[in-house]
Amino acid sequence: MVMKLIQLVFAALCLALPCAARTDGCAQMNFSTSCSVSPGKLLVLTQLGDDYLDVFENWYFYANRWVQKDCMQMVVVADDDHAAVKLQRVQKSRKWDFLIASPEGMLPDDSLSFMRWAYGTDTYVKWMARRPAYIERLLEGGCSVLFSDIDVVWRGDVLHEITLLSGASGDMYATLDEISEQSMPVFNAGLVFFQPTPFTNKVVKRWAGWLRKHPNPNQPVLNAILRKEGHEHVKRLIKPKFLDGRASVEDASNAVAVHANYMSGHDAKVAFLKKNSLWSDLPPLDGLPLSGVAAPNGFLTDGFRLNQVLPAAAAFRGQTISSMETKSKGQEKDKPEDKDQEKGKEKGKDKEETKSKDKDQDKDKSIGKGNVAEEDKSEENI
Repeated sequence: MVMKLIQLVFAALCLALPCAARTDGCAQMNFSTSCSVSPGKLLVLTQLGDDYLDVFENWYFYANRWVQKDCMQMVVVADDDHAAVKLQRVQKSRKWDFLIASPEGMLPDDSLSFMRWAYGTDTYVKWMARRPAYIERLLEGGCSVLFSDIDVVWRGDVLHEITLLSGASGDMYATLDEISEQSMPVFNAGLVFFQPTPFTNKVVKRWAGWLRKHPNPNQPVLNAILRKEGHEHVKRLIKPKFLDGRASVEDASNAVAVHANYMSGHDAKVAFLKKNSLWSDLPPLDGLPLSGVAAPNGFLTDGFRLNQVLPAAAAFRGQTISSMETKSKGQEKDKPEDKDQEKGKEKGKDKEETKSKDKDQDKDKSIGKGNVAEEDKSEENI
């Protein structure tokens, strides 16, 4: 009883105060500062359906302790109008700082109602197939995006760990599930950092495009594309700091992030998190039921629509935009002969891009054949 009371007091204080030491990640981390959604900041993105609000609140409770608001912005995609209503109430009642993003108008099936579904069901597959489209739009907006499933609990500073790997200057960073029998890495799509580089944009564009046509669990498709495009571009977030649902209580207590996967359904995930002391037990919000909230007349009052995200003003190629601008100021203006050379280069690039598009179409066909024919097999066979 005493421990329960202490937990509740601690949770109440952490609603507004940082309850863990923060590292100076903003100064050390490499990310795009030209994000049209939140200029000068990288985005910490997650996705919520109606009946997982308690899991989202638990995720926010832990992740918020490590998000530095001067250079990071939390964004939650509300997959349906019920989720949007609940998120707005949470914002006001708990005074939590995050943007609500609406996918309205982005995808043909915007009317899905997400209740408590299990892994592998048709609803689950459709929901998971949406995610790459959200990420694609934000990358087009010039944003560096750290996507995290709501069942990934941040026990430590995830972004600091990413910074330790080449200063976060790579294309992508993802948790490593395992190494396949063919000695190929199998990445988990539940925690991935995307930099808006040409490589990442190309991968995510193909990922989102393929799933629009063929709704499937998104992770096998992402791994299939990475194997064809170059998995060496992806930095690995590995054990013992990044664990999954097979982790023991002892291992989880020393991890930076723990993902409640390898289990099906809401109740199983909550039970796993509670068992590993990764459940916040936040004070309940009065008048905020977990299901059955009526849809609002206007979808959002405080947030943005993903289909209205503006394209980036400048390209990001593995260094901060501010660094790029500094370099460009010190360069001499183009000479006339340089401009003629550039025109010649552009013509050559156009031909190369045409050839590249043809190759990409061939790759998409091969991914499609593998996944449709063998979708019930393990992801390394796609």
